[in-house]
Amino acid sequence: MAQPKQGNWDDALTTWEAKVAEAKKEFSEKIKENADQLKGVFDLKLGEGGGKLPCDTFVVWKKTVSLCFTEYEEKLSYLRYALMFMASVLAAFVILKE
Repeated sequence: MAQPKQGNWDDALTTWEAKVAEAKKEFSEKIKENADQLKGVFDLKLGEGGGKLPCDTFVVWKKTVSLCFTEYEEKLSYLRYALMFMASVLAAFVILKE
């Protein structure tokens, strides 16, 4: 009994790579056509929180340590906006990447 001839995926890969490239091109064109509709997608509207940051006292190596974030509320709030902005910019790059 003869062994069957070993096949390969070269033809299928070439075909599907061409289809994927065409789909990417069409998707990119659709994004460019609808770019004005996407302008408001990445606008952030963050509500203000009503909670308080914790103040805790605990013992470390037989010493009482007080940890209170209340005095840093304003600076941490700016950090929140900066992190949300960076996350939205990264999301925009991922979504609109060509």
